[in-house]
Amino acid sequence: MWIKSSIVPVLVGLAHFVAGQNINPDNYLEVGQDYVNFLEKAIPSPFHAVQEAARRLSAQGFKRLSEKTTWDKE
Repeated sequence: MWIKSSIVPVLVGLAHFVAGQNINPDNYLEVGQDYVNFLEKAIPSPFHAVQEAARRLSAQGFKRLSEKTTWDKE
């Protein structure tokens, strides 16, 4: 089976993404779809990738810290 060369980096990225997670094999499709959704929003530019990553972190309860201020350790 031949794979278009443009999809190879996406598949390699997905493999690395899944490998870094503690994922039940039953959830591979769900995780893969989430990764593809991220890529669809992140592809236009590095700015979009960071913007989407920040949105996802915020949705998970992470707090944005400014590099210009002193951070309180919690």
